[in-house]
This record gives sequence, C-alpha cells and structure tokens, in this order.
Amino acid sequence: LCGQVAQSKEAIYKAGIDDDHHHRAHGTEDHGHYCLPIQVEERLLGVLNLYIDHHHPRSEDEITLLGTICNTIGGMIQRHEAEQNLLHNAYHDDLTGLPNRLLLIDRLKQRMSRLERDPDKLFAVLFLDLDRFKIINDSLGHAVGDLLLIEVAKRLRDCLRPEDTLARLGGDEFTLLLED
Repeated sequence: LCGQVAQSKEAIYKAGIDDDHHHRAHGTEDHGHYCLPIQVEERLLGVLNLYIDHHHPRSEDEITLLGTICNTIGGMIQRHEAEQNLLHNAYHDDLTGLPNRLLLIDRLKQRMSRLERDPDKLFAVLFLDLDRFKIINDSLGHAVGDLLLIEVAKRLRDCLRPEDTLARLGGDEFTLLLED
C-alpha cells in the first residue's frame, strides 16, 4: 500500500485484508490501514502508514487530521533539510564542495586535542597554492579557472585516505590535514 501511495500521491484507506493487501506478519491480528503521502508541493518525502483495527470505518475527520499530521511532518522534514543545507554551506566551499577554512580550523583543533592525549599519533598539514593561477583567470576567464579548481580538488581528493582532510581556503589555496 505504501508503494501505491508513493506512486499515486493519493491517500489510501483499507479496512482490512483484501486482494491488494493480503500479507500479514506472523502473530498480528487482522488490521486495516490509512496510508497518506507526506509531501511538500509535488515532492514526495515519505508515506505515513497507520495501522487500524480490522473493519474500522473510514472517517473524513480522521482523513483530515491525518492529512494535517502529514503536512506538519512534511514541514518538519523540509525545515530539517534547510538547516542541514545551511550547516553544509557554512562549512564547505561552494565551488568544490570541499571543507572550508572554518571546518579545517575545527578539525585542526580536534586533531591538536587528540595529540595532547596521544603524542605518538603525529599528523601533517600541507599548504598548496597554485602558481600563476591568476594568468589562467585573466587569459581564459573565471569559468575556466573554476573548472581548473574543481579538477585540482578532485585530483587531490582522489590521492587522500578517508581519514585525511582536504580544504579549500579560498582562491587557489588548498590545505591538506594528513592523519598519522
């Protein structure tokens, strides 16, 4: 039923088990369902599946209440996504998607704290600056310069281990935090 609701984006009410809904988990009583889409505008975010007593009568008031609950859940999901996007944007470079200066500083502070606890676990910080990058921007344009920065970021990221951090500080400056 949830799949049908996800596809149709329409509420479904089933009072009991029928040809469309014939599976019942072992040990459960006969039951029915209200299934309603959780969506914001046309974007489906999930499906609310409410088990009800077998042959429970459909109620328009219940449908209205469940629709309100779905709208509220949809708004909560949308707000959470917006918060996550804001948090990501605050700590990542727009162009490359790499951590930015703020996130790098946070990771360096964490790493320094770990060093105090375990002085044998060393790390390295590398600073990379692309020489003559301004010539590329001036002669070929900023769009080509951006493509170059994206490619450099990708190539550097491909060389690192998962525990290492590559950050773009801005312009043509990158910093690598190499663990152990």
